[in-house]
Amino acid sequence: MGRAGSNLGILQIFSLRIQDALGGLCLGPQTPESRLMLELVWPVLPFAQLALVWLLHTLLIGLKISPLWAQGCLRRVNLWSYRRTACSLLMLAYQPLLETCIIYLNCVDVEFERVVFEHPDFSCDTAIYHFCQAALLVLLIGPICFGPLVAGLYLWKNSGHLRDPDFIRRFVPSLD
Repeated sequence: MGRAGSNLGILQIFSLRIQDALGGLCLGPQTPESRLMLELVWPVLPFAQLALVWLLHTLLIGLKISPLWAQGCLRRVNLWSYRRTACSLLMLAYQPLLETCIIYLNCVDVEFERVVFEHPDFSCDTAIYHFCQAALLVLLIGPICFGPLVAGLYLWKNSGHLRDPDFIRRFVPSLD
């Protein structure tokens, strides 16, 4: 890969894949099913963190509690900021979810058994795999295939807002 490949390795800090985050570290014994669930849940965790921050922010403002380190920083809850962050997280989570779906739907024949290519300890002939396969197909067809289409349609429909100064102020605080 050479020099360019080694320089691109720094981009792994933006990865939402659990394998990249752990750097090959084994957390403990895992079944193939638990590994799949972990790989599906890992990209969704930042959404839970964002919801927790929003809840804390709302509670602090509602209770009129302002810690010393946040004096002057806590203003009303701006839902546009949280929506914008959620959209960014959605874009970051898209690739690892797509990759997990493709990896676990790729079964190959090995002697008398079908297994997942990248995880040969996960048999494609079990009832658990068939359940996971159905869930992965729903995820692949729903959010992964139609998500970009819906996002593109939404952006196209709302492109007129880009010329509205009030709309721009919501997203660019420095214009206030």
